[in-house]
Amino acid sequence: MRLRRVTADLPLVILLAVTLTLGAGLLAFVARYSWAVDPFVACETWVSTAVARLSTVGVLLPSGVLAAAAVAAVLALTHQLVATRRMLGKVLGARIRLTPPIAALAEGVGLAGRIDLVADPHAFTFCHGLIRPRVCVTTGLAQLLAPAELAAVLRHERHHVRFHDPLKILVGRTLASGLFFLPLAGLLRNGFLAGKELCADADANTDPNDLSLARALVKLLGADRPVWPAGVLAIGALSPTEARLQQLIEPTRSLRTLPSPMDWIVSAALVAGLFGFSFGAAAARRAPTVESACAPALAFDPGLVAQGAPRR
Repeated sequence: MRLRRVTADLPLVILLAVTLTLGAGLLAFVARYSWAVDPFVACETWVSTAVARLSTVGVLLPSGVLAAAAVAAVLALTHQLVATRRMLGKVLGARIRLTPPIAALAEGVGLAGRIDLVADPHAFTFCHGLIRPRVCVTTGLAQLLAPAELAAVLRHERHHVRFHDPLKILVGRTLASGLFFLPLAGLLRNGFLAGKELCADADANTDPNDLSLARALVKLLGADRPVWPAGVLAIGALSPTEARLQQLIEPTRSLRTLPSPMDWIVSAALVAGLFGFSFGAAAARRAPTVESACAPALAFDPGLVAQGAPRR
């Protein structure tokens, strides 16, 4: 189980490593080449003016990428927190006292004091909370599922509570939004989200012959579930996806959550292109300076000579 958990978290770890590596690389590049950038100087030779402008683009491009990434990450973080707060205010406003059967099930699976029962005819449950996660269960879900099926669902949510998955989701979505220009980031985020659900299912279904969780997912196929705005930090809402059902029926089947080799190649090519163009543009400042490029014009301009311009 530990290996499965590590595998499920691997896309998030890779996403974090990619973010730190790319961010550090861009910062180092900007710091290295921003000290001697040629100004926007116009002279009589358009080539020298183009060279001066090109050298500034070499620093402006990575600087712009860093700024856009930071803004996108902050906006994504803010949106998730606000959307989750609004959703929880609406859902938990109908919270009621735990019924004895649900309280007993919570005690049995190790979620005592961590469950909120909500009077809602829709059948759903989810884990929420960044610091001390809790589980929300609706009366509609409790009525739809048999006790064994509801216990399996609560074991699924217990996994999300134990490993602070809502917080991990917040980090993963924020990083992926910051790296919006990199296809690999979105794929790693999606792989992490899918992997966590599969891992929680495996944790809840320790007995391969027990299909309680699979039966619960099948029942939810035709059940009404609420539609929440994008960005809500609620994991384990029991979306009955094909991948989850396949794993519950065939526990030995492995499902890939990491991007394909082609996705890695495309993203690596984009990063190489970004650094390659920026380096080539910044290196243009090593060409003859604007003053040197304009030296012939200065030397043979009688007007400038009469005004005391030095000959070269």
